[in-house]
Amino acid sequence: MSKLNMYFALSVLVFLSLLGLSYRFESIYFLYAASAMPLVITMLLPERKAYQYIKPSKRFRFRLESLGEEPVLSVSFEPEDLRWTRGRLYLPLKSLRKLNPTAAGREQAAREGNGEPAASLPVLAYDLAPHPSKKGWVGIDLGQLAERTRSLSFTTHEVSRLVIRVSDLDAAAAAKEGARPQPASAGERLQA
Repeated sequence: MSKLNMYFALSVLVFLSLLGLSYRFESIYFLYAASAMPLVITMLLPERKAYQYIKPSKRFRFRLESLGEEPVLSVSFEPEDLRWTRGRLYLPLKSLRKLNPTAAGREQAAREGNGEPAASLPVLAYDLAPHPSKKGWVGIDLGQLAERTRSLSFTTHEVSRLVIRVSDLDAAAAAKEGARPQPASAGERLQA
């Protein structure tokens, strides 16, 4: 239990105690004190988490694959496990260093346990950002990914795999919060 949650529970307990004391002693002063407690309680309300943190587990399977020349990280999950309404999805880079690269073919890597092809979504360099306070965590902007799926033939509710280039993860981890890579503008030439 965090300190904030402990203070919240304590303030609710004090509020109920003051109400009980005002009833027991028929004291208006206890009632006045109890009426001020909701102000304290609202300041101590636990915040709803704006971000989602994942680690390799049964729900989120991380696999380092060498598809082509550059290694990529594949994060597989059930579609309902990822909350797309959260701002960012954070991954720990420390646990990614422990993964061994597998030489999986594209078709094998794109299949789930049931044998059907999985809807994969690439994570680009400008979708990534380092965590502002936790070193070694890189965040994926879920809003940008959800916006990109609007032009695709599947929705975010069908996505069960994210594919991220390892070089992009390393660059995002080394970058400062304000210096995120931007997509190429319309006037720039891209080389494949």
